[in-house]
Amino acid sequence: MKSSSGLTEESEKYIRTICTNFVVVLINQLKQRLPDNFDTIKKVNMFSVGNVLRASHEEIEDVLKHFNYSDDMIEKIIIQYNRINFVKWNNISNTMQFWAEVQTYTDAGGNKLFSDLAEFALHLLSLPWSNADVERLFSQLNLVKTKLRNSIHLITINAILSIRYGLKRHNKCCTDYEIPRSYLKMIGTNKAYENQSIDYNNQSDDNLYKIINEL
Repeated sequence: MKSSSGLTEESEKYIRTICTNFVVVLINQLKQRLPDNFDTIKKVNMFSVGNVLRASHEEIEDVLKHFNYSDDMIEKIIIQYNRINFVKWNNISNTMQFWAEVQTYTDAGGNKLFSDLAEFALHLLSLPWSNADVERLFSQLNLVKTKLRNSIHLITINAILSIRYGLKRHNKCCTDYEIPRSYLKMIGTNKAYENQSIDYNNQSDDNLYKIINEL
């Protein structure tokens, strides 16, 4: 611009000052929008299957303290975390399936050696770190529960939304998804209605982890 339009040094200095001030304001805005515990949140990546199975582990004590775990529980989880790469696991490509497998793992004596660690990891990884997913869920809910369907039952809403997100995770659509034959055979039988009165608040952790593993 100096050579083509004769930009003066004073004008150049003015433009550079505006750009600098813009960057400073942008950085300050970003800092205000980041939570105080951002460094702790970044450590969630340590619980991905790739990092967990490394020979050397990072310290997870700060993450556990952030969730107000007792000292005894922190010690137990850290011990389990340091021993987890000594076991040969099957699901090593998907983090959620990996932790579901870890939760159900038992030794020869039937003891769950990593249950505390797996429970913490699954709870941690299921947390929404922004409100974007929640806003999307509200949008989907408005599409399902319309004014004409305002009496739809909560269990039905939960089932519809679960199916929608399940299909999305598998890159499927209702038009190309093939229903398993075992479920088709259940249609019209009493077995298809056995779980009508499920109490989701009283579901055991084992059942929840089994569902996660299947998904």
